[in-house]
Amino acid sequence: MDRSDQCEHPDRQLVDEPAQVARETIRDELRRQTRVQRRTVALYAAAGAVALYAGAALALAAGLALAAGMPDRAAALITAVILGIAAHLLRGAARPAHGTGGDAALPRREGAPGVGAHPPEPPTAPGVPTATGVPAAGPARAASGAPRRERRVRGPASPGVTRGEVTPRVPAGLAPGRLVRRSAGPPVRPYGIGSRARPSGTGSGRRPSGGAATGRVWAPWPGGRGEPRTRHTRRRRTVSRPRIVIVGAGFAGYRTARVLSRLARDRADVTLLNPTDYFLYLPLLPQVAAGILEPRRVTVSLTDTLPRVRLVLGEADGIDLDGRMVHYSDPEGGGGTLGYDRLVLAAGSVNKLLPIPGIAERAHGFRGLPEALYLRDHVTRQVELAAAEGNPAGCAARCTFVVVGAGYTGTEVAAHGQMFTDAQVRKHPLRQGMRPRWILLDVAPRVLPELDERLSRTADRVLRQRGVDVRMGTSVKEAVHGGVLLTDGQFVESRTLVWCVGVRPDPLVESLGQPLERGRLLVDPHLQVPGRPEVFACGDAAAVPDLERPGQYTPMTAQHAWRQGKVCAYNIAASFGDGERRAYRHRDLGFVVDLGGAKAAANPLGVPLSGLAAGAVTRGYHLAAMPGNRVRVAADWLLDAVLPRQAVQLGLVRSWSVPLDAAAPELPRTPTAAAGPGPGAADTGATALSARNQPGSGAAPQQAAPEPVRSPSAPDESHHLSPGPVKRNDIPAEGDR
Repeated sequence: MDRSDQCEHPDRQLVDEPAQVARETIRDELRRQTRVQRRTVALYAAAGAVALYAGAALALAAGLALAAGMPDRAAALITAVILGIAAHLLRGAARPAHGTGGDAALPRREGAPGVGAHPPEPPTAPGVPTATGVPAAGPARAASGAPRRERRVRGPASPGVTRGEVTPRVPAGLAPGRLVRRSAGPPVRPYGIGSRARPSGTGSGRRPSGGAATGRVWAPWPGGRGEPRTRHTRRRRTVSRPRIVIVGAGFAGYRTARVLSRLARDRADVTLLNPTDYFLYLPLLPQVAAGILEPRRVTVSLTDTLPRVRLVLGEADGIDLDGRMVHYSDPEGGGGTLGYDRLVLAAGSVNKLLPIPGIAERAHGFRGLPEALYLRDHVTRQVELAAAEGNPAGCAARCTFVVVGAGYTGTEVAAHGQMFTDAQVRKHPLRQGMRPRWILLDVAPRVLPELDERLSRTADRVLRQRGVDVRMGTSVKEAVHGGVLLTDGQFVESRTLVWCVGVRPDPLVESLGQPLERGRLLVDPHLQVPGRPEVFACGDAAAVPDLERPGQYTPMTAQHAWRQGKVCAYNIAASFGDGERRAYRHRDLGFVVDLGGAKAAANPLGVPLSGLAAGAVTRGYHLAAMPGNRVRVAADWLLDAVLPRQAVQLGLVRSWSVPLDAAAPELPRTPTAAAGPGPGAADTGATALSARNQPGSGAAPQQAAPEPVRSPSAPDESHHLSPGPVKRNDIPAEGDR
């Protein structure tokens, strides 16, 4: 064959026919050995997982049996230790190894190639062509073990050669044997995460369960790094990558960003807009208020856990759907805009307000970390002041804590609060015959009305045994200075009113001008806004149709928000040609309510549990569900079981900085420089949060924080101020009620 024939067929290769047959035979043998090795590794992994599961189950059963007849503190200690070990063992056994199904799952010997590499050549005589068509090395080279010179092809420089393929360098002057033509294989398209390149059109296109997406076919996103290099690469790389903006880092927004950071792989610019740099695990917030967990234990850093995601600190003020722009204000009073090709609205929810006189001025919510810290300091302060109070009526008022709302949050706050104040009273005894009193109010007929009646009865029994005054069918009629007036006509003297009635969607969605369902943005089952295919919404701010119950919408719970975030991320990838869209469908696997100590109420998989077993399941679920800080949380539980709690008020959060009508409960309200002249007035450059939190109002520009409401008849409360040599005029008085 002459060179003219080769030039006429530039898409073909010249290969030695006997060498090609030998190479294919060796590859078939290596593939068979690889399958045997994979089966062996899989059997060992399954046996190890079964052994870990069995050992953890036996340890848990032994611990529960040992703790059955012990006090609450000893039982909590044993439960925390066992769960801390068992949860991590089970999670490590259940999680597939990184690269399962790929090269990393196979044992390798020294000098042996991995799966997918070129197979080793059998020993042949010097000068005889090997399977690759290259004569074997001479005795001197074979004895020295010097590797054969190889070259790596970068890009489709040679027809039929896959990008990145390692091919031997043929020495010049060697005469090949009889040559045949072989057409180049089909073009190769970029493959999924952690997978090997295969010809396009192969594979099922489905993402298998496990850590690596070894079978998912990726369509190249515009301008991304996943595109194959061709002669037109330079022209295509001038096109900007897709811009994805996520508003909010709650359960839905954080999960969306986390999945997209893995799916995009630098093929899109993912931006997360959030007022704080952490994700807050809300279910454990009552334990922060009760002094069990430190505040940072329930926070997860966004920058550490979201690689390839750009974090922008700020709060969204408005969204231009036609111009595809998000306007936001940063924590220092500045502002900016973010352009997008895909938008995810996961703004979450805020405290629900009711038209009850005095609630907005006298009550405090429980939706953010500042509110939990304030409640912890406030309760500690009231107990300490009550211990030194000479008036019995004043002592009783300071030790009376009213919680409105008997849902998840209100029930847990009352349960943990009663234990917290009882522990404080042991250090600071009150007047003879007095003890802290917690009152739980709700208009519902029973505690936890959204759960099964058996769980509701369990929670009610635990609360009453602990000393909580549970009053169902009763709520607050008016909140005044010095107490609250109930709907049954009774007036309760109290200095503390915790509002846990419920939540409402973030008012940001009302400014979009799109159809709403009770304040929530209407979306289709694929989490897309009708008429706006580039806009997605999930979490508490979205009204997602419940496919399991036609005609209804999914409730505003953390479970739904977490799972909707994952579906939203996959649907965004599908909108760029990667995979297929998914409809959100979810069945509840159960609920858990932590009642403090070793007590809880749970129904995992529909099985109602109570007592110590429910407590173990509840804490095990929280450890498994948290995206981080599991070891620290388990350590705090262990320390709380063996050491007394620290009842110290730091005074970092004041009552006027956490109003009930705050648009962003995760941030405390700060004083403004417009407070008037005086010492320190020029030192404050912070501004108040946006005032877009009134019912029926849209996004509004930032306004100055109002002065706290004070009753003209209120006594002098200057002794509540934090000690300091300088009185700053730009900061309102504490006014702790």
